[in-house]
Amino acid sequence: MLQDPILLKLLNDAGLDDKESRVYLAMLEIGQTTVQDIAKISELKRPIIYVVLEDLIKKGFASIIPNKKIKTYQAIDPGAISAQMQTTAKNFSEMLPIFKTLANQSSQKPKISFLDTKEGIQRIYDEINRQKSAVFIASNARLNHYFPGASTDWQKSYKSGFNKLTSRTIVPDNPDDIRIAKDFLNITDKVQIRTLSVFDECNMDIAVYGNKLAITTFEDTPFLVIIESKAVPTFFLPIFEILWKNAKEIKQ
Repeated sequence: MLQDPILLKLLNDAGLDDKESRVYLAMLEIGQTTVQDIAKISELKRPIIYVVLEDLIKKGFASIIPNKKIKTYQAIDPGAISAQMQTTAKNFSEMLPIFKTLANQSSQKPKISFLDTKEGIQRIYDEINRQKSAVFIASNARLNHYFPGASTDWQKSYKSGFNKLTSRTIVPDNPDDIRIAKDFLNITDKVQIRTLSVFDECNMDIAVYGNKLAITTFEDTPFLVIIESKAVPTFFLPIFEILWKNAKEIKQ
């Protein structure tokens, strides 16, 4: 099957080599898929595809679907690539609807992605920061422990005007998170932050943006799970609103 050369070229510009681009595009067209099906579309041999998939997973462009008898793979939302691109951002954004159309041709069942590399997790956080709005239950202090300088980088992006994300965040009620929250509140009016002590011992961050729920678990090795479904905001946002009303405002 002939793959669109323009889309392949844009993926090359985003940092994927020819084989990686062909495998990624094949996964995007099919949805949750196996090496056998990828081979039919990409016209690559299976041993090569296995190697390419390992590289794509390490780079955060693909994930393995858990609890499948046969190894099943899935492409990460192309919006995450758009967030990383700089010099080719304009061209990719113009072609993004085409990628989305390909992705929507697959099953309408909820999509679940799993990432356990630093690069993959960082790519998702970058994707979130490119959204119009999001809500979080998270600890910036904990995030800084695993990803040093993360909060500082986000504060700089708000100062420069590059980050336009409007967000509400519930953080643990501890001195470090409150200090970082005040730094954000002093920099931009696009963020609202409150505290809730019930999350003081929680070792997990949650983000809801669009129709996606991202859960990051901070163990010895952090990992992130994304659930993509139209039911996500319908189910989770009312729960967040209840928590938000009970959370304490942070005094400047």
